[in-house]
Amino acid sequence: MKKLGAEIRQARTARGMKQAEAAATAGLVQSTVSKIESGANASVSALARLVVAVAEDDQAAARMFAGLVKRERRAARLRARSYRINRELYLANPLTPKEADDDGRT
Repeated sequence: MKKLGAEIRQARTARGMKQAEAAATAGLVQSTVSKIESGANASVSALARLVVAVAEDDQAAARMFAGLVKRERRAARLRARSYRINRELYLANPLTPKEADDDGRT
């Protein structure tokens, strides 16, 4: 996320835009732009709007979007892996009905 944030900051400053201007163009608040540029997590929608707002042309936006797509694919793989591991653990150690009542997992 930090790499994409740095790319967004570089594109914004290259165009001579302030964070507030980029935020207004993207329909975001300035603090969201600041958080994105510093590498904090943000929604895909916010990232996409900011990329479009600061990219100098379609090719620059496409390069930044490529990084965003990679990030989302990686996150989806990690979620799927976590689900599989949790499912395997649950199936390997099933709870009895009494344990389920005590544990809250029903």
